Amino acid sequence: MDEIGEKSNGTTVTNETMKRESILKQARENIEKKRSTSLTAEGLKPNTEYDFRSFPVGTSVRAMVLVGSERLKELYPSEAENVGKIYEGLGDEDYRSRYLSAVHERFAALVPEEPLLWESTSRLGEEDYKFADEAVNRLRVQEGGLEGVQGHCVLWAKRAHLPEYLRGADKQQVVKELYERRLGIIKRYPEVKRWVLVNEPLQHTPRVVNGVDRNELVLKPEKDIDTYVELFKKAKEDNPDTTFIVNEYNVLSGEKVDEYADFIRELIARGASIGGIGVQGHVGSPDSYSVERVQESLEKLGRLGLPIIVTEFDVPAKAFEDENGRAKYVKDILTLFYGNRYVEEVYIWGIQDKTHWRGKEGAGFYDENFNSNEVGVALEQRQEDWTTKTTATTDSEGKAMIVGFPGIYRVTDRASGKFFPKII
Repeated sequence: MDEIGEKSNGTTVTNETMKRESILKQARENIEKKRSTSLTAEGLKPNTEYDFRSFPVGTSVRAMVLVGSERLKELYPSEAENVGKIYEGLGDEDYRSRYLSAVHERFAALVPEEPLLWESTSRLGEEDYKFADEAVNRLRVQEGGLEGVQGHCVLWAKRAHLPEYLRGADKQQVVKELYERRLGIIKRYPEVKRWVLVNEPLQHTPRVVNGVDRNELVLKPEKDIDTYVELFKKAKEDNPDTTFIVNEYNVLSGEKVDEYADFIRELIARGASIGGIGVQGHVGSPDSYSVERVQESLEKLGRLGLPIIVTEFDVPAKAFEDENGRAKYVKDILTLFYGNRYVEEVYIWGIQDKTHWRGKEGAGFYDENFNSNEVGVALEQRQEDWTTKTTATTDSEGKAMIVGFPGIYRVTDRASGKFFPKII
């Protein structure tokens, strides 16, 4: 049992609570230090006045909603009936409009959830980029560019997430297709400057669905480390200006953090060009993903010398007694993320239950009308606290100096009203 301490106001507090409060206090102090950073925005029009607004938290976006069911039916007329089934409850144009407004008004750093997956861009053994191209073009039009878009993902290391024609292939054939065809996606979208190159490479407990182990790996971290290294090298050779990261779950809870750190350390030692460490944050319970455990995991990974990206963060209502508890947890954990010296960016994974992969568990931040629920209010408070809003005029070289948090900004030309995302 934790020892009990006493505050000056007479209330009792456990050592665990005191440790948590100390961690969060340090995180808040770190955030205040970040606020005063001098930043230089480059590559803008000379002698032009711009508004700068940062977006300290990004989100995934459902590309099926981004593209729209009618357009998907046009792209795949033979599958129109199936598209309708997928879109059941989502095809309402009013819902789609409100969803996209919420995404683009509140977030600039975006991750399209499904269209860039290998299983989405290769059908029946043939490359098929119609869905991916449409989604990327919609993001390009909506946001004026793709600088704030993260690619997800080149290789999902589990056999169940290979293209259907490769799920029964041997490892050699999969690797051949990976190098000769799949890597082409990063050349197809050169504006996307960060990709999850390898997703979920660690071995996890078998998860058998209809007789198939959904967690079976096509490449084993201990046996195929050289293949992973070669993949990073080839990707960097093809797109030297792009950052490639790994991504894994059950890390922030501490369950896989040591194994993950060892895997990354070995990749680095063998010359892999890794640009960052992705950690998923699909919270199972506030105990397993406590502030203390998450802080310890971030510190272990931070010692590897690479920036950390919280790639997929969601918090289900079913893990808490009430929404107030969930909201407080979100406030605390976002403070920890943003105040940690190693964390570069944070993405929530889904904004509203209707389109959320954990929607039945109540993981959304907004209700069906896109009004903020209690947890959404907590998110918005943190965003508002950490958002930089400023105006600056570029010099003759198209540079502008601002003071604020590093990260994704929406930059708006005050004369034309046109805006676009930019990493500053």
